[in-house]
Amino acid sequence: MEYTIEDVSYVECFRYTIAMAKIDDIYGAADDYGLVTSADARALGASDAEVVQYAARGRLERVARGVYRVPVWPYQEQAPYAIAVRAAGEGAYLYGESVVALLGLCPTDPRAIRVATPRRTRRSLG
Repeated sequence: MEYTIEDVSYVECFRYTIAMAKIDDIYGAADDYGLVTSADARALGASDAEVVQYAARGRLERVARGVYRVPVWPYQEQAPYAIAVRAAGEGAYLYGESVVALLGLCPTDPRAIRVATPRRTRRSLG
């Protein structure tokens, strides 16, 4: 079977539009801090390999294991707290003086962010 230039360009164009639709869906699923987890992307139909490729191409920025940030999203001061909670997994929440630091109620040392989870998690969040 012989291919012409029109056939090849149509196939490449078709692949490109499907990939663009997936990244647009991922951008639409970003939360208030521009964060998307690999589980969110999987629910939208993007495989883990595709998410890694988006990160390698600069369309997503990896901020923690399984957590990606949309690079065009404006930076917010509370973003490190949101990243820590998303990286800890489903059902995680801020705990202790991290809540006070997030709300700015009194001066605290924000070097460590405390996150609590309903189940045991063995992750080093960095």
